[in-house]
Amino acid sequence: MLDRTLERTLEACTAPSPVSISNREFHHIPAEMDSPTPTYLQAFHPPIFISELIPVKIWGRSHTVIRSFGVSSRFRDSRDDVAQRPPVPIPYAQLIPVSRLIDSSKGNPPGGVTPEAQMLQNLRKLQLSEVQRDGMRAAGRFNAQLMDYLRGFVKAGISTSEIDRLAHDYTIQHRHTPATLGYLGYTKSCCTSVNDVICHGIPGDYVLKDGDIINVDITSIVDGWHGDQSETFLVGEVCNEARSVCQCAFDSMHRAIAALEPGCAVSIIGDNVVAEATKWGFSVVREYVGHGLGRRFHQYPNIPHFPDRKSQQDRLLPGMCFTVEPMINAGTRFTKLDTKDNWTVRTRDGRLSAQFEHTILMTESGPEILTQCENGPRVGHRF
Repeated sequence: MLDRTLERTLEACTAPSPVSISNREFHHIPAEMDSPTPTYLQAFHPPIFISELIPVKIWGRSHTVIRSFGVSSRFRDSRDDVAQRPPVPIPYAQLIPVSRLIDSSKGNPPGGVTPEAQMLQNLRKLQLSEVQRDGMRAAGRFNAQLMDYLRGFVKAGISTSEIDRLAHDYTIQHRHTPATLGYLGYTKSCCTSVNDVICHGIPGDYVLKDGDIINVDITSIVDGWHGDQSETFLVGEVCNEARSVCQCAFDSMHRAIAALEPGCAVSIIGDNVVAEATKWGFSVVREYVGHGLGRRFHQYPNIPHFPDRKSQQDRLLPGMCFTVEPMINAGTRFTKLDTKDNWTVRTRDGRLSAQFEHTILMTESGPEILTQCENGPRVGHRF
């Protein structure tokens, strides 16, 4: 797909006036091919957070825009309805002739690699080779093994800190690394989200009791590759609503995975998750989403569990790894961040939430689940 995009002719825009595209503002910087200080260097401040190629028509002519997002949290989509969100200006975007990407004699930086060319190289790196895919398979396999190990301990009477200790010790004993430990200041080796906690619950003194539901989210680094998954456990006898919201989260995850095929839009995931949640009368969290992963914990593409414009443009190509991890609320979809620790996310109305997550590898023949447990629930399981 990217190769076909590169084959298109990219022409420099002759006017610097902004053009409104998809409810967002893009500034087109003229490419001055002979300038000793190429203006495209101005286009990448602040540093790039995410970049993408967007085909557009301007003044009746086809162009490809390279859109660069800044690190600022303003550009991390809040996942509210697009119609309710005011236009947010992207820092910069630019139309660049293809020679600018590949010809070091056209005013490129030292070494002949422009930021735009580097962006394309990075996107290609997301499509893993067979050897790299095996690395991801090994990481997913160990992570599933860890989840099966923890499974026997998740019951009434155990504290969430003890679950964390078990996860940490098992991972270290096998000479691997808990990915969450120290990540952005996080101090534990897993996340434990109980009842109305949607995600990022910090293990502590809370002791599980009959009737609780708890999501255990674990990520392992195996030889540099990440395996990531979560599972919601029912502790003892739970109420009907708890059982139903867990079933909905599990079924929506597998329904979304089953709908995927090579080259499909990311929005297929959101379409299916929302359809399943609607059937149950539950809601889908929008503020927190799935993600690509590989040698990095979080990377492109974002995987929202509801359809939006961006996910309709993004494609899941063979060799890409990502998570599918819908968070389903029994009540409204709205969330509340605990400002005491700035990690724990709860339902705003205090009702239950459940989540299941798998790491997926898109292959040439379809999606492959990398984190399937030997003793865990599979497609068709009833809670």
